[in-house]
Amino acid sequence: MNRVLKLIKGTFISIIIFVAMSLLAGLLLTVTGMPERYTGFYLIVALSASCAFAGLYAGNLSGKKGLFSGVIFSGIALAIILTATALSFSTFISADVLSFQYIIPLSFGGIFGIIGTNLKN
Repeated sequence: MNRVLKLIKGTFISIIIFVAMSLLAGLLLTVTGMPERYTGFYLIVALSASCAFAGLYAGNLSGKKGLFSGVIFSGIALAIILTATALSFSTFISADVLSFQYIIPLSFGGIFGIIGTNLKN
């Protein structure tokens, strides 16, 4: 039970990282002259950082099979983020959710899952 609570905690921290980085990107878009055409890129970077933390946390907690646990738990965090985004803007989840660009955050989760497995507690 303690391990499940730690995984839930890691997922929520990952979501908080995504929200903070998204707000920072929005603030930078508002205050500076950053072009808005790269907004999707900024959000993919925020998703990648969020999934990297989820993978690192899950890999460190599992202690083995870091790639698998990193991809699984970054996928869970990604699914929660995408579902919350779709519900907050009252849009339906479409085939765009399954596009190629979401492989990047999942791969970051897997790579950092491997790193998390190899970290010493």
